[in-house]
Amino acid sequence: ATAPRGINAYWRSLYLKQLDEPAVARLVDCASNFKSPFSQIHIHQLGGAVSRVSSKDTAFPHRESQYLMNIVGLWMEPSQAEGVIQWVKTTWTSLAPHSTGGEYANFMGEPIERVKAIYGDNYQRLVEIMC
Repeated sequence: ATAPRGINAYWRSLYLKQLDEPAVARLVDCASNFKSPFSQIHIHQLGGAVSRVSSKDTAFPHRESQYLMNIVGLWMEPSQAEGVIQWVKTTWTSLAPHSTGGEYANFMGEPIERVKAIYGDNYQRLVEIMC
């Protein structure tokens, strides 16, 4: 439990090809515009064992990505909602050119129709396994 009682959340994620200077510059610019003191940007380094499995061997297709970024907008007051949600969307859009095009399913935000895009070519196989 890292969030205070009563906190609201909206988040998006994206996988990054690399964390080069242009991506870092955009990241710093976006982070300097937090709309709530609770908001966060998480960067998880990938690679290692995850990247040694073929993307076609499991439902998880983002094995070539070097980083996963979660953009987490958190707020307490209802009056902050619009600004925080817009900050998350703007940050995601700003960093999207540096992404692989994928999102982490647990942090995909909206719309739900993106589920198929998240799993890419592996989506049909996942449906078959789950049915």
